[in-house]
Amino acid sequence: MQIKSILLTCLFACVLCFACGEETGTNEDYKDNLPDWDALNITLPEAVKAKFKTSENQIAKSYTDAVAITKDLNPILYYLLAVVDEIVANPPSRTEGNNIIWEASEPLSGLSAVIPRFTLGEMEVEGVMNHTYTFELRHKNDSADSFVKVWWGLMAPDSSMARRGAGQMTIDFDAAKSVDPATMESGLVVVDYDIRVDVDRSIDIYFEDFHADNAPDDTVLNATYNYLDAKDLSGMLKLSAFDEQYMDEGNNAVCLIEFDVNWQSNGAGQSTVTVSECDIEDGIDKYSIDECWNDSFYRTYYSALVYWDKDNPPSWANENMDNPIQDQETLFGDIEECPADF
Repeated sequence: MQIKSILLTCLFACVLCFACGEETGTNEDYKDNLPDWDALNITLPEAVKAKFKTSENQIAKSYTDAVAITKDLNPILYYLLAVVDEIVANPPSRTEGNNIIWEASEPLSGLSAVIPRFTLGEMEVEGVMNHTYTFELRHKNDSADSFVKVWWGLMAPDSSMARRGAGQMTIDFDAAKSVDPATMESGLVVVDYDIRVDVDRSIDIYFEDFHADNAPDDTVLNATYNYLDAKDLSGMLKLSAFDEQYMDEGNNAVCLIEFDVNWQSNGAGQSTVTVSECDIEDGIDKYSIDECWNDSFYRTYYSALVYWDKDNPPSWANENMDNPIQDQETLFGDIEECPADF
């Protein structure tokens, strides 16, 4: 899944637009009201993996898959926040009450159909004053009061450090598409985060009926990603999504994919990948892979298990087969080498 959004491209262009005719710099550091990109970066120790890439030992596939997932997720947060950092480095267009507003006066180019606006504000939530941020678009031929929210969020600030706190942000591609004909994505992306200084860092990302601009027409992503980065450098990354999987005899099926990776402070870790709830009647309840690796990310254990329905067995099963069935051809290593029990 790669997200190369027209909306994100528009945001980059906003930097130039808001800066036109203005002197950069203000008396206020407006970035203090926004979450810090570095603290929202989902990180795994990829550099360590590269050190061992020439070894004959096998790097754990679940580990490399987890690294690949972060490469898809991080741009979603980075592009938005990096561009907004540039926007608020310029003097605002105006202030209305507690709202500080940066607003373009015209489209960003002759080929653009929209005019952007970015607003910083405040809102009390359960007795705590939160920073709020909103990015809006309106069609160039619509009235000045027709702006549509396409990205917004809030953050309860950490009193000990600027740009840290807990909050949420939402990207509504359907709203963007309703205003901007150049927006190819659809659906909703919601991010919950806690990047306070004295807590374990957590980032949860939810995709709701999301369709990327480079995806097949019938491919819609509904998925949940959970990430935890503990103070002691241990952590976890989880994925839950319905997706199409290759089955036996060339058949494909939409299944629930659950990817659960955990690692210790030295990098040693383990994972369970589960495929279940497939939309075909083949008698298989679940397919599960367990994998472990050491602090050099070398695989130390691997096991594949197939769980089948005894009342509706697949064609290759019979009453004498164990349930689950372990794939002896791929079984590797000793489960006692795993950091923790499965």
